[in-house]
Amino acid sequence: MRRILITGATGTLGRALIPQLAHRYTVRLLSRKSRPGSGDSAIEWFKADLADGRYLEQATLDVDVIIHAASNPSGDTKKVDVHGTRKLLEAAAANGVEHFVYPSIVGIDRIPYKYYSYKQQAEELVQESGIPFTILRSTQFHALINFGLGHFNKLPGVLAVPFSFKFQSIDAKEVARILADHVIQGPAGRAPDAGGPEVLSLKTMARQWLEARGESKWLMPLPVPGKTGKCFRRGENTCPGAKAGSTTWRDWLELQYARFRRQNERS
Repeated sequence: MRRILITGATGTLGRALIPQLAHRYTVRLLSRKSRPGSGDSAIEWFKADLADGRYLEQATLDVDVIIHAASNPSGDTKKVDVHGTRKLLEAAAANGVEHFVYPSIVGIDRIPYKYYSYKQQAEELVQESGIPFTILRSTQFHALINFGLGHFNKLPGVLAVPFSFKFQSIDAKEVARILADHVIQGPAGRAPDAGGPEVLSLKTMARQWLEARGESKWLMPLPVPGKTGKCFRRGENTCPGAKAGSTTWRDWLELQYARFRRQNERS
């Protein structure tokens, strides 16, 4: 049976990839910490660290395909996303990996955001590695918007967000399905972008988020100056002509917060 290595296996996308692949392949999950066995013979845990490159050659041994979903946007991004990707590619090449799949982000070549510049550097490393590859850029996950709104939701009675920022968020499970299809079909180079079913302002998304949570707050505009803010207001992070997902933001919220609302109603 072919073996797929998934980095970032405990992240939002990594967790969504496992059920898409484990029924068809042996799936090796890369983690910085030791993990207990799952009891599923199709799933292997392997301890290795992208940041320092330890054990990557062993982790990629007998691997046919790598899905490199690991990223570190809030820490030492260059060490993990750039240098770590280089080390992983070197190990993959040494072990004859046949296909390197790299999930990336729509708009990283247009938005002057440091994290995005590192993602673009990683894309270039993949393209120059000599390993057959697929690069799939997707828009932001619903889960990321949910996390961001929770971060802003700290003040009593008010939620301040950049009203005119545009997002075309997508369900991570739908991105995982697309990536799994690319594993089956083989290397595609730079694949078509994947976006969610609708482009919404963050003001609209915040209003729907509060409704789903059963909260009543005053929405207040949060100004974000500079080039990066301008790009998000223009929707440079969206791809309206490439709507790949079908789960809307409201649909996702309904599933996410049904239990949350029931708890609020009982209290």
